[in-house]
Amino acid sequence: MAQFQTTIALTKNGTVRLSGPAALDTEKVKSEKKLEDEELLKLIAEPLKAGKSKNKKKKKAAGEGKAEGEE
Repeated sequence: MAQFQTTIALTKNGTVRLSGPAALDTEKVKSEKKLEDEELLKLIAEPLKAGKSKNKKKKKAAGEGKAEGEE
């Protein structure tokens, strides 16, 4: 059993990690248990911080909508 504690801040730009241990090297850790649920495996594989490319597309689309309404 292991316990890791991290301090995070929830900001308008997303989640920011303020302090905590280095990323866990799963190659060095062995376990008898395995996670088998595909949905949970996909969720764990996602990064905590969302990519900026998604926000740019939304802003660009919103900006185009405003430009069309102004003309």
